[in-house]
Amino acid sequence: MDSKELVGQLDEMLAELRALCPAICPSVVPAGYDDRFKGTALAALYGKGGAEKAERAALADVLERARRGRTECQLTGQAVASESQLRFVSFWDLEPTTGAMKLRDCAFVSLETALLLDPLLMMERFAAPETEAAELGGLASRFCMANGREELCAKPARALEW
Repeated sequence: MDSKELVGQLDEMLAELRALCPAICPSVVPAGYDDRFKGTALAALYGKGGAEKAERAALADVLERARRGRTECQLTGQAVASESQLRFVSFWDLEPTTGAMKLRDCAFVSLETALLLDPLLMMERFAAPETEAAELGGLASRFCMANGREELCAKPARALEW
């Protein structure tokens, strides 16, 4: 199989994933651009020098101010008790033809939604022996409901499987 065929297959898989999960789609975030610095994925766009640290702190401050007063997840509409229960996340698209990642959007989302967006965290949570079945069922139901698959919620095992 040549590279054009592989790129075509990857394009098809990504399109299928986006169609199946239009609201909460597991995201692929470039290394170093995850939400580790005050919940600001974009802070990694700045370097690590002295001036860049100041820019990173300024960005974190801007995002903290933008989060103030928000009371719901921008993806699901889920109400949150306080703004501290919202995380800033970025959404990236893989462009198979160029092999590049492109920043598509950003949002403030609930802690549960942020978890559902992160494939590695989800695998860790679902694989951990101490995780409660009810917690996993709740996460699976939230994922299914947000993506228009309400019928799966009637059978928790199907929601978990999906």
